[in-house]
Amino acid sequence: MRERAFFLSFLFYLLAPSLLYGGETSTCSYQVLSLDYQAKSVTVNQLGCGGAAYDELTLFPDFAITSTGCIDWTGAKNRKLAAFFMLVRGDVFQGDVLDSNITSLAVVTERYIDAIVAGKKVFERELLSEILQKNEGEVIVTLTEQKSDGKNSTEAMVEEILKTFTVEEFQLTGSAASVPVFWGRVSFPGLLKLISHPGVQAIERDNRLKIMN
Repeated sequence: MRERAFFLSFLFYLLAPSLLYGGETSTCSYQVLSLDYQAKSVTVNQLGCGGAAYDELTLFPDFAITSTGCIDWTGAKNRKLAAFFMLVRGDVFQGDVLDSNITSLAVVTERYIDAIVAGKKVFERELLSEILQKNEGEVIVTLTEQKSDGKNSTEAMVEEILKTFTVEEFQLTGSAASVPVFWGRVSFPGLLKLISHPGVQAIERDNRLKIMN
């Protein structure tokens, strides 16, 4: 009987996270509609994540609270959520969310877009703003020049860059054999990953269809 009780307790320990919280952590972009700092909640529009674009929902930063009811700022977990108190209506942030609980967030503001443009990888500010709002856009990506190794160098470079991307982050629609360029549909999280990759030289709006028409 004692062994059975121990086994059941151990089984509950293993299953508790899914029983209590349900589902897996997802990383999405959200736009702030309203905030309640006292209740520590934020009502947002979900900007295209997992096929459920523009859903309105209320999220709660999962702060660790001390025995006195205060937020413990010495913990790494809470420091990942500190940006909650910087949010204002209209801000966009990326957050890791488990059910309705935010486990980490990073604010993506107009100042952030200015910094991206200043980084010289994306020259068109309007393109950034459009992808931020719609969470998708058609782009052409130019890669840094690399020496050919005897095989399709561009294809190998594209494969290397996109191997860490999900289909929601980037959908490849084509690449050029003679020049280091590829194109496709990108989400805002995917755009940020492209910008941060050292193999990417520039990201531009895909105007090929407009030119052909």
